[in-house]
Amino acid sequence: MNYNELATKVQEYKENNNSEFVSNIPYFVEAACRTIAKEVDAVGLNTSASLTPTSGSPVLTLPSECFVIKS
Repeated sequence: MNYNELATKVQEYKENNNSEFVSNIPYFVEAACRTIAKEVDAVGLNTSASLTPTSGSPVLTLPSECFVIKS
């Protein structure tokens, strides 16, 4: 199933084609992906990244694909 098929299935399941609902489907999918990533520890899906702090800055920029931080 690709993203467009998933979006169609969500609309069909909810029986809602309202443009406001449809425009929020990407947010529903993102929230579901984050929840699944937190709840399921799928070793094959894990990736790692190194972060380098910047002197004088209390903020680290995370990779855009980062869902869960583990140490």
